[in-house]
Amino acid sequence: MSGGGKITKWIAARRKDFLPLSLTIGGVLISAGAIWWGSTIDFQNFWLNVLAALALLGPGLVLSNLLVSRFESIRSREEAEARTEPLLIFTHGLFSGFIDMANELLSMASSEIRRADPKAFGYEDFPKPHTLPALCDVLRDARRTIVAFDANPPVGVTTKLPLPDDRGLTFPRTKLVLTVVEMMDREIPMPLTVLAAHGLWDSSNNVGVDFIAAYPNESPLRAPGDDFRNVVSSQVGFAAIGNYCDTGARGRAKRHVGTVSYVECVMNSLRQAEVILKSVISVVPDEILPSAARIADLTANRASEVPEN
Repeated sequence: MSGGGKITKWIAARRKDFLPLSLTIGGVLISAGAIWWGSTIDFQNFWLNVLAALALLGPGLVLSNLLVSRFESIRSREEAEARTEPLLIFTHGLFSGFIDMANELLSMASSEIRRADPKAFGYEDFPKPHTLPALCDVLRDARRTIVAFDANPPVGVTTKLPLPDDRGLTFPRTKLVLTVVEMMDREIPMPLTVLAAHGLWDSSNNVGVDFIAAYPNESPLRAPGDDFRNVVSSQVGFAAIGNYCDTGARGRAKRHVGTVSYVECVMNSLRQAEVILKSVISVVPDEILPSAARIADLTANRASEVPEN
């Protein structure tokens, strides 16, 4: 490539680089003007002064490079933060899924509590506030509530909880959580958060939940009161568990989930989600954490785009 071609390529690559390009053009114009003016005033003394100026060129270049490097570093960080903000908004939606998971468990438990005592209140749903720090606090409160539930099950809660007849269970999208965290890590380094997200993904693939399906006993030789036959099965991984629940919702069986295994699954998921979200909040600058109004607007837009069944 010729010298002119290299210069053209260099200029083209930096057209969007405002400061370095401006400094280069300005320096060339100032130098050309100074050479022309100095040569016309006093030719000999001018070139002596040029040699003196060259002695200061090295420190000047070092200083200018430091300034340019600092400017580019600040700009790169600002661009990385700007690319991270949409991911943080998406993160809010993903971690709201863990609140749904906790509310679902407590709703099933509340039904059993009220079945045993109609005057009992059960549990209220946890809210999903429109900021990440507030959402992290709700995750902590939900985890503590379920830990207390596990330590002292309320009256009416047995070893199995009846599943909803019209739908399956809700499980967070842990693979997407990992993907989003890795994308944020490319903009703002957060290695510990990535490790925690990998742990959540691995746990969601290996967790086991027990189910009891009570099928109608249609045998003519069945004993009095033996109207159902129970089939116990264990499903491993969020995907398999969710698929089993969705398939069972369309069947004739009365379906239950094992209380112990399901509560442990929810507790561990909430604990890991809280660790990840707390780590994200601690790493990203406060000024790029999305506001409640911004998350609320985007959440409303997402809801309006969901087609009705």
